[in-house]
Amino acid sequence: MDIESIKKIVKQVKKSRFDEFEMKNGEVSIKFSLDPVRNENEPAVRPAAVQAVNEEKPSAPKSVEDEMVRIIPAPIVGRFYSTMSTDSVKMVKTGDRVKKNQKICMIEAMNIEQEIGSPFSGILEEMLVDDGEAVMYGQPLFKIRLEPERA
Repeated sequence: MDIESIKKIVKQVKKSRFDEFEMKNGEVSIKFSLDPVRNENEPAVRPAAVQAVNEEKPSAPKSVEDEMVRIIPAPIVGRFYSTMSTDSVKMVKTGDRVKKNQKICMIEAMNIEQEIGSPFSGILEEMLVDDGEAVMYGQPLFKIRLEPERA
């Protein structure tokens, strides 16, 4: 983005009823604030308020360790329970091996208990919520470390 484009944007914002502006265009970000009470002789834009920032920050490459961990989110809103109401399903704990579709917890919503199965096979690395805690849709419940494929 060139300086002339930025000047046009500032001019348009000055004509509007707004005193702040923020825009992102690809890797460039512009943010500025106009001083709402100013003299005609003062500049409209505060000196350090206009900035163009490269949004893309180099990130560290993901390790193989990170690629092997999956998060299991809550599929519904409700209250999380690590124990099941049925005796045929045992409670899972950190370090336990779980199989795909194995029931690993229960979420109770509106007095209806829904058993939640694991979408992955692997080792239960971490339980991210406490027993009896209210959970929201999409909230992370478990971390599962995937088992490597066996040939």
